[in-house]
Amino acid sequence: MVGSGPNGLAAAVICARAGLAVQVLEAQPSFGGGARTAVDPEYPGIRHDICSAVHPLALASPFFAEFDLAARGVQLAVPEVSYANPLPSGRAAIAYHDLQRTCAELEHGSSWRTLLGPLTAHPEGVLGFFLGDKRSLPPDLPTTIRAGLRVLAQGSPAWRMLAGEDARALFTGVGTHAISRMPSPVNSGAGIMLATVAHTAGWPVPAGGSQVIVDAMLADLEAHGGQLGVGEPVTSAPAGVVIYDTAPTALLDIYGPAVPDRYAKALRRYRYGPGVCKVDFVLSGEIPWRDERMASSPRCTWVEHEPRWHARRARSPPAATPSTR
Repeated sequence: MVGSGPNGLAAAVICARAGLAVQVLEAQPSFGGGARTAVDPEYPGIRHDICSAVHPLALASPFFAEFDLAARGVQLAVPEVSYANPLPSGRAAIAYHDLQRTCAELEHGSSWRTLLGPLTAHPEGVLGFFLGDKRSLPPDLPTTIRAGLRVLAQGSPAWRMLAGEDARALFTGVGTHAISRMPSPVNSGAGIMLATVAHTAGWPVPAGGSQVIVDAMLADLEAHGGQLGVGEPVTSAPAGVVIYDTAPTALLDIYGPAVPDRYAKALRRYRYGPGVCKVDFVLSGEIPWRDERMASSPRCTWVEHEPRWHARRARSPPAATPSTR
């Protein structure tokens, strides 16, 4: 396994549990990819999640449902507010864990209920559609059709079927997690899946940072005989069967002319999504939100401009009482 992001580690765990000899090679100085946690350079008592801090699929995905993070000592807090979007008017659009409460507080909550109500009633079917292997029929065909039609609608100019600025902002904010242009089926699919999870399993936050999830997977790998190598860039093809959890273009550097011409051309045409800037703030006090309901949100996303800014709170001054968020 080349690369140790959450997807790569999940594949490595499955292979090791199946009795295969597994070796994980990671070029970075630590494992985890987008799920790493690092010590703040100025406040050693505070740790930052380098990329992901909230994990919508840590409870909902089929892999983690079987892996059972709680049984491995990972504490996942599911907040009352899954995500929220501040609006220029001062009032925020809030996606609660509770769908009905979300609809009740939106200007035109009925359109949000129409979009997500039928899907939240069958979350396993939604996840089966989005996370399935795409080689067989989805487990819940009616829910697949409902989800697919909504993806097509929200991924086109018809996405304005959502009534009210707050509901549209709420879907835009969750859809931007796909880091692609909007509207598009890619963003729409991400928004549909993540919003469904927000109102069902919720968006859990791991106590101690994202690294605790990675550490639990690494411990399971080692318990099943897996070998781990960190700080080891791969410059030539390893022996045996290799799975890559990297950017697709990495294969060109590793295999060179051994890559078939047609596939090499496809790799060269690969285009990355737009850049995203994530900023973590170490705060000495509460954020003075104009909408007080925002105070209970573990994550907020500004969608008025192109960059997305993430803020997480530290209740006590960092110099006095270090905390981990």
